[in-house]
Amino acid sequence: MKNLKIFLWVLLLFIIQTVTANYIRINGIVPDVVFAFVVALTMLEGDYVCAVTVSVICGVFSGSLGGGSFALETLFYTYSAVLILKFRDKYKNVPRIFKAAAAAFVLNTVFAVIRYFIKNLSLPASAALHIFLPYGFYNTLIAAGIYVLVKYTMYGGEDKREKQLIQKNS
Repeated sequence: MKNLKIFLWVLLLFIIQTVTANYIRINGIVPDVVFAFVVALTMLEGDYVCAVTVSVICGVFSGSLGGGSFALETLFYTYSAVLILKFRDKYKNVPRIFKAAAAAFVLNTVFAVIRYFIKNLSLPASAALHIFLPYGFYNTLIAAGIYVLVKYTMYGGEDKREKQLIQKNS
């Protein structure tokens, strides 16, 4: 059942990303809803293999269908999932939605800088205010919204990882 829900989420988000996201531009910035899903799933999923596998699949599809660099998108999605998995259990008093938003902001901003540098071979200071920070902020808002939707549609409002920690401590 979980695999079916993941498949339906990925399918729905790829349709949104490829068909409607180009029309949702704000200041020329196209949202990356698939990466927001990867952040949410990685934060909520207790199984490392499932989270990394879904991130690789989303990276492959994003690179091939989204018009980006196939290798760069796949590596970005995969390494982002691994980094989130590594750091998600630190700062246990911070709610996971804030961790997901922070991860989405930092990773999207870093990826925007890398993508811009590869494309233009320069990094002007004005690009930080006009491209990188708005891109990160816009995708952070989307990641927070998708986090809530994924949490309630796939996990019934509870973190699977928190359940495992409670069972382990009992």
